[in-house]
Amino acid sequence: MFKPLSMQHVSLKLLTEDVPLAAQVLADCGLFNPETTTETIAKELPERPGTEFYRVFSNARSRFEKICSRSGFTKPANIAPYSKVELAELQDINDKLCQIWLQISKLEEQLHQFNEQQTALKQLLETLKIFSKLDVDLKLFQESAQFLNLHIGTVPIENIEHLIEAIALAEHFIDIFHRDEHIAYLVVAGPDEHQEKVHAILEHADFQALPIPPEFHDHPQQVHTELTAKQKQLQEQIEAVEGTIQELVIQNRPLLEQAYQTLNHAAAYAELTETYRGRGQLALIEGWFPSNDLSQLETALNDKLNCPYVLSTRKPSPSEYRQVPSLIRHHRLLAPYIALVKNYGPPRYGEFDPTVLFAITFILMFGTMFGDVGHLSLIHISEPTRLLSISYAVFCLKK
Repeated sequence: MFKPLSMQHVSLKLLTEDVPLAAQVLADCGLFNPETTTETIAKELPERPGTEFYRVFSNARSRFEKICSRSGFTKPANIAPYSKVELAELQDINDKLCQIWLQISKLEEQLHQFNEQQTALKQLLETLKIFSKLDVDLKLFQESAQFLNLHIGTVPIENIEHLIEAIALAEHFIDIFHRDEHIAYLVVAGPDEHQEKVHAILEHADFQALPIPPEFHDHPQQVHTELTAKQKQLQEQIEAVEGTIQELVIQNRPLLEQAYQTLNHAAAYAELTETYRGRGQLALIEGWFPSNDLSQLETALNDKLNCPYVLSTRKPSPSEYRQVPSLIRHHRLLAPYIALVKNYGPPRYGEFDPTVLFAITFILMFGTMFGDVGHLSLIHISEPTRLLSISYAVFCLKK
């Protein structure tokens, strides 16, 4: 009650062919914490038989998760009964997932390009709003006009009156086609013989030239029509590509469901391959397991393994306490207090577990603040946040 569960160091010696079954048994228990073997044992058992299996499994799982995230494929709710997964079967699944992922990747790249074009079109349409009231071919501002001095740009609002007066003296006129709170958008036009004078006037008025995008090669209304048509076309292309991805997933759904089942069956063995070692037909799995559950583990191993095995256990030495995992079990009613205790870090193996004591003092402390411990017991203890809020409010009222 006041300490983490007693743990045992487990050494499981078995034939290599039974390791996948043993891995599944340990995974089903959900309590085994594998441990990397020591250097001495590593010299005696230098082989790591599952290295290639883990590599293929990692690739297949990564591709499967990417396909699910990009295509909206929903994983089956039910998992088929466990069956051993051979490396050749896993490699075959990995190759097929690779082909599907390559097709989806190409389609995703098209989607990315279309989305970028759509974003650029939205920005152009937003910019075009500024020119919506300008009844002139915007192409004129992209080319040098013969015999005509043309400027389009912005001027601070406070400089407009002075600019209008000065520009009239240079035989030019101004058309303000858009303005906001601080800036006026305008066109300046006149004969080209006064270019230098007009340039000086504009510079003095803090005139900023407005670049015209190359897509704006007609009247604003016509440009808007063209951009809207392109935007609609792009949206249709995006929907077509997304539809192709969904069709690809539907066509390969049986394969994806098979891959899901295969990866689930292979997961336990694949995760164990990083820690277990072997030599020839002999393999060794080491780790930590709760003492109270060892009998269940032995029963499961006897039922599942096909060949003989040797299971040896021992208590951890004090020098090993730092590497022994800490497993704590409490009644479900203490769950809120376990979460609060974990905020300060779970107790290590062999250390005092303050959860029960914390729960008692928590109730007593806030019960005292509430003024009625009996009344406090009526409040659901699975809601410590609510309890804290009520107690603190009453305490403030008393103050």
